[in-house]
Amino acid sequence: MQPPADAITPSTPEHAVAATPARSPWREVWQVPVMAAGLVLLISGGYSLVGSNPDPDFDGFLLRGERLILSGANTEAIGVLNTEVYPYLATAKVSDEQRARFHTLIARAIARGQADLGINREDNNKNIVASYLEAEAYGARLEPEDLSTLAMTYVAMDDLDRAKARADRLPAPERARRMQIVRGIVDRALRPGSGRDLMALTLLTEMLTDPSLDQDTRAWALGRHAELQIGRGYAEEAIGRLLREMPLLDRADKGSLANLHLLLGEAYTKTGPLAEAQRQLDHASALLEEHDPAGARLRLAHGLVAAMGGDHETARARFESVLEFTDDDRYATPAVLGIAETAAAMGDYDASLDAFTRLADRLAHPGAHGGVDAARAVASMTDRADERFGVKDDRGALALVNLAERVLPGGSTPAPTLRRLAECHRRLGDAILTPILSGRDGVLALVDLDPSTRAQVKTHLTASGVYFRRLADKVAMSDPAAWAEATWSAGEAFDRSGEQEQAVASFLLYLTERPGDPRQAEARFRLAQAYQARGDFGTASKHYATLILGRQEDLGAGPWADLSEVPLAQCMLLDHDADNDAEAERRLTRVAAGSLGGPDTPAFRDAVFELGSLYYRQGNTGRAIERLDEFISRYPGDPRVLAALFQHADAMRVSASEIKRALASEAMPASQRLLLQQTREQRLRGSIGVFERVRRELEGKDAQRRTAIEDLYLRNASFYLGECAFELGDWDAAVTYYAAARDRYANDPASLVAMTQIVTCHLRQGDPRRARAANERAKRFYASMPAAVWDDPNLPMTREDWERWLAATSELWSDERQRAGADDGGDAR
Repeated sequence: MQPPADAITPSTPEHAVAATPARSPWREVWQVPVMAAGLVLLISGGYSLVGSNPDPDFDGFLLRGERLILSGANTEAIGVLNTEVYPYLATAKVSDEQRARFHTLIARAIARGQADLGINREDNNKNIVASYLEAEAYGARLEPEDLSTLAMTYVAMDDLDRAKARADRLPAPERARRMQIVRGIVDRALRPGSGRDLMALTLLTEMLTDPSLDQDTRAWALGRHAELQIGRGYAEEAIGRLLREMPLLDRADKGSLANLHLLLGEAYTKTGPLAEAQRQLDHASALLEEHDPAGARLRLAHGLVAAMGGDHETARARFESVLEFTDDDRYATPAVLGIAETAAAMGDYDASLDAFTRLADRLAHPGAHGGVDAARAVASMTDRADERFGVKDDRGALALVNLAERVLPGGSTPAPTLRRLAECHRRLGDAILTPILSGRDGVLALVDLDPSTRAQVKTHLTASGVYFRRLADKVAMSDPAAWAEATWSAGEAFDRSGEQEQAVASFLLYLTERPGDPRQAEARFRLAQAYQARGDFGTASKHYATLILGRQEDLGAGPWADLSEVPLAQCMLLDHDADNDAEAERRLTRVAAGSLGGPDTPAFRDAVFELGSLYYRQGNTGRAIERLDEFISRYPGDPRVLAALFQHADAMRVSASEIKRALASEAMPASQRLLLQQTREQRLRGSIGVFERVRRELEGKDAQRRTAIEDLYLRNASFYLGECAFELGDWDAAVTYYAAARDRYANDPASLVAMTQIVTCHLRQGDPRRARAANERAKRFYASMPAAVWDDPNLPMTREDWERWLAATSELWSDERQRAGADDGGDAR
């Protein structure tokens, strides 16, 4: 006899019949190997008896096992067969016919026992198949019931071709069994992701062409066929067939008819006639039993029709009713998506975000999600984010696309989602940055922000750059224009966030890959700015010079060449090459003279400020005062005006000191001396006025939002106010300023300057008692500090200050000797 294609040979080891013992308790799973441990012992013991015992009644044991199976005692049947027959299977005492019968009965017992327990285990299914094939190998002709069981086991194991082959071997009178198997094959083939639609379609077509098919089976086949058509985009064809055949199914059961009306409604939903879709769904509702499992699908369909018709409130209620009815992912997941979308349409954005979050949680777990996959969810989240972005709800939009990225992480995030992520972060950064910078752009201005604001801006703009770069990578091969825009935007975001390495990489890539791009000059300028910001002044200078040369040679550099003049001068001044400093000053002077346009041009404004700062750093106080005063007058709203004010005030203070030294050391006409004295006084009073403005503005600013340079300006302005009043001989004002500075910076070593100056002020006022009290306070403070702090070169306690304190102390000692026993207490302010 030729064995079937799926048969095993008689040489197959008998232990293939029993699966590996499972760990679950017997009450939870059907386990042929419950007998396996005993089996091994019985085999061992059995062989020792084979030679001496009389031949067992194998037919009697097999008959007993068969009767136990028929009575439902499947466990006992397996026990008898394994105990009484199995040990002898490999001996000559057992015939092939008896072996075949043994394996058939084992297969039946496992299959029926598993069915009785309502379980479906892979190891049990393998045992069933192996046992039936072993039986066939020993010559068994499986009965229809066994063929059906074997076929359905193949279905459970997803081996549909073998299941179909076994069904085809059933004799004609077993038509009902064959239909049951075919239905199982079709249901399995139509599972999401199975990829065997063609097999299902072939089987369903065969069924529907059978005129003898009973109405319930025809209704089932028609429904599954319609599902297949709708799922493959042939909703119109599904409608046509359903309309033609449903009137002929007048004797089909109500559940089958309800399913067909539901399918017809779903098909109409796909094609557009919502009124007809609603009518069919209402028919289905009338036919369906209250607790029929199809109720979830029906509620979902009602919700979709309502949503498509714009009745979002009804749709949302329908979707929520699905969740009340079932938690089956096939219906619950689309319902949650429906709630998210309808809530957004109703303006309930918090509820929408909450539903989208639940949707993300569901999709994180594998399962059949009713056609809602990660891509569908991400597309919906991104669409809702686009809506929020369009009405400037940037945080709401960002929350949605962040969620979308969680659903499709890493490289699988689609381009629209990456773009929206990048744009949301960019706009959130701009919303913080733009009002503060008053329209001034660029990373060089970012350092002027307070630490808290700077951190927020940096976080958003850096994230924007990262997402734009990922977007560029995503579209590089498919859309060169989108790649260029994303690469540019990434460089711009990195530049503004202070991530200069990333900015350089982006602009350099743009410059290299887009040689004919109209923005080549701007790209080179932004690249030069990035190099300058990270301290690579030599490379920055080369790019600025290239742009300027391009203007001279008419290479289309345009305004970017003009904007390069001042930054080139800045780089030349900062590159530690003193030989080009004079050239930098000449460039700035030319621009400040109007060579590239008048005071309204950015280049002119920047040149005036840079010249003022250059002269201030060089100690050229006269020119510094002139240029800084010009900048403050012309551009009062510029973000750099506070720096200009401080430098202007300090330049006047230093200039007054220079005049004082000149008056003390030089012989000059009385008229010149008088003029210098007047100029010195004007400079000191002007310095006081500007320092007070600096202090006032900075004291009015939240300390947490001040930058480090602003803190330095405030500290120095506080002490310099006292110095200017002291130089004017206004002892009361000097004491007031110094006392304020001392109290503000009580733990700063610089406070010693204020304390010692107060001593001198009281002596100039002729009040040695208060001077002594102030001096004692200064000495206590001096002694409280570690000795090393007084070696700090940045300490504003100059040699002249030390000398003045020593002189004041000497004067107090002299006064004490003259006033022995005088009370030395007093008010030290």
